[in-house]
Order: sequence, then structure tokens, then C-alpha cells
Amino acid sequence: MACNGDCDSGLYGYPLEWVSCLSGGLCRAGGGAVCGGHCGFAYALLVTRGPGQPWACVDSGPTCGGGPDAADCPTSRDCYGIQSTNPFGPGISVLGSTDGGAQWGSVGPAQGWSGSVLNAIACPAALTCYLAGSSGSVARITGGTTLAAQRTPTAHDLYGIGCAGPATCYAVGDDGTILALG
Repeated sequence: MACNGDCDSGLYGYPLEWVSCLSGGLCRAGGGAVCGGHCGFAYALLVTRGPGQPWACVDSGPTCGGGPDAADCPTSRDCYGIQSTNPFGPGISVLGSTDGGAQWGSVGPAQGWSGSVLNAIACPAALTCYLAGSSGSVARITGGTTLAAQRTPTAHDLYGIGCAGPATCYAVGDDGTILALG
């Protein structure tokens, strides 16, 4: 737990908002919280090395940019995430990490992105991710740095996404929407 700035009220708990696991057992979980007022944004990243192993805090504390609201780590080092709730940030951000989620930076320019809220991310390969969000918004990260909007046949809000393989993903949302991507 951490507090940034002039917070007199003590420590803040971290809500865990995402979890991502590899087949070898390595899992990461993360989340953050606005501390209130102008105190700042606190973020934590936890990791476990396998089933039955303890979870350990890899990174925590006050950060300027915070961490993702949703993330996926397709390799032991590479992670991609979405940040849309940080009131100190630029709005919707797509983030990347090359150190297993300890440090996050912006992923390339959003080509053709409409600014819709992104809710979920899934990465079926090391440098490829699909993102889903409001009003049927879908984006794709290719090469690990290029974010581009994808056309979809729906205007329903999408809240979850998962991939069955490198070329087959499904986004789900309002009114029972199931959208095949890939």
C-alpha cells in the first residue's frame, strides 16, 4: 500500500483489476486506485511463479501514470494493457511493458482510433493483441507498437475478449453479443 503527496489519511488498498497467466504457471495480477483529491494514483503488480506458490508484490507505490485497468502478458517479459480510469492521465491509453509489468509506457500512435472506452485486452501472440470496448470498438496491436482500429458489425458495448489461438478471438458484450475476430 502507498500514498502519494500530502495524504494524511494513511495507506490505500489496491483493487486487483486484471490477471494474466502463462502455461508454465507464471501469473501476474495488477490494479490501482486514485488516492483522492490531488494525492495521486497508487498501483500494484503482484506475481506468482506457479500453482500453490505465494503471490509477491513486484511493484507498488505512487506513480504518475499508474498502471493498466486491464492487461495481458503473452510472454514472461511482454505485457500490454489499457488505462482508462486515471484522472491524471491523457484519457484512454494503451500501454506496453517489456519488463513483466513493472514499468509501463505508451504503445505507438492510435491510427484511426475514435477515442471510445476500451474495456478488455487479449494477446494471442507475443506482439499481437486485440482490444474491445464501447460502441463495438475493437483495436489491434501488431508488431508490439502499432495500434489500429478494426471495423466491427456491432455498436453494442464490448466488455470481455479472449483468444482461442493466434488467429481466433472472441469479444463479448451487451445483449448477448459475441463477435468473432481474427
